[in-house]
Amino acid sequence: MILHLIRHGQTDWNAVRRVQGQTDSQLDDTGKLQASDLGQDLVDIDFKRAYVSTSVRTRQTADLLLKDRDIPTVFSDDLREMRLGRWETHMWPDIERDEPETVSHYQAFDDRFSVAGAESLKEMQQRGIDAIERVIAAEREAGSPADTHIVIVSHGFLLRAILAHYLGLPLQAFAGSEGLPNCAHNIVVVRDDARHVTTIAGEPANDSLWRDIIATSAN
Repeated sequence: MILHLIRHGQTDWNAVRRVQGQTDSQLDDTGKLQASDLGQDLVDIDFKRAYVSTSVRTRQTADLLLKDRDIPTVFSDDLREMRLGRWETHMWPDIERDEPETVSHYQAFDDRFSVAGAESLKEMQQRGIDAIERVIAAEREAGSPADTHIVIVSHGFLLRAILAHYLGLPLQAFAGSEGLPNCAHNIVVVRDDARHVTTIAGEPANDSLWRDIIATSAN
């Protein structure tokens, strides 16, 4: 099974650095173009099914990405972005100024991260892993063959945590790392009990934006 994990396109909140979390925002013109362009890049892939976060920005991305395709779609709350509680709707520069230590914990995937109403980093990651494993189980139960292509549209921070798990790396290894760009296309190949990350943000994993982290962990 080939899982195509895709981050949503740029939103109006991304553009001004407003905290989204699980609060809804809309794709801006750039984000719409990103989703449409990626759809053209992937037009020859025969996706059997789509699994999409229930957020507005992911649903919009999926609509543009899969335009004119009749693909069954399953919407899942468990594919939504990390819940960031009282931070949501506020501007990142203000939070970085007022709560530098907490922001540092968040960016370093430090277990000390704590914000009222927010998930813990471990909770967020486990929710994402469980969501992906349920997709795999559902497709196997449906009798999907080994070469089935599945598209999953979700969010940058959650996808980074999911990919870290399947790379066999602790979240802390990604402290300060570059986040997945909007509409990043990532691939996880599933064979029996193995999950192998082959592509990160459109590049072979070992040559990707996280190549140094992956290389360091291999030594």
